[in-house]
Amino acid sequence: ENVKKNDIEALKCLANKVLSDEVPLAISRPVMDCISCSIPQLSRPLDIKNFGKFAIDMLNSRVVSFEEADSKLRRLVSKLYEESGDFIMAAKFLSGINMESGSVPHTSAEKAFVYVHIAELYLEEEDSVSAEQYINRAGQVIHEVDDWQLEYKYRISLSRVLDSQRRFLEAASRYHELSKLHVTKVD
Repeated sequence: ENVKKNDIEALKCLANKVLSDEVPLAISRPVMDCISCSIPQLSRPLDIKNFGKFAIDMLNSRVVSFEEADSKLRRLVSKLYEESGDFIMAAKFLSGINMESGSVPHTSAEKAFVYVHIAELYLEEEDSVSAEQYINRAGQVIHEVDDWQLEYKYRISLSRVLDSQRRFLEAASRYHELSKLHVTKVD
């Protein structure tokens, strides 16, 4: 109901109460999952971003217990930053998702998608050092993924990283491979 009214302060109070030590985890986890799913219904992106950041800060101390809600909120806030052109903040929020967690298993495709997307965000701001870190992570799982579009994005980002590091021969070789890959996959 608070979401329908765009009552951010009431949502913050609810999240604060639910995340207190007084509320058992068996109750607080589903409530936070519900809140994180309903936040996109707020009418103003700024309200979504502000509440998302608030909730993520609240979850930080107990993120292991609320990984699903944290992941949803981080993806949402990251998307809003990306839409507003703040690619570094978008990458930082997205990179806060624990993709290696044992409590919430992520497929190789999910990991690769998130890592490649983070690298793309950093490359938009010409931060090839940070992009390389996430491209290397994606490289560890991309061979397990059967999605040629994701593999294509990975290879493009890898080529861009090599290019920005002035490793022109390797970058040219990767770009050449890309041109062949695209023709092979489309046919």
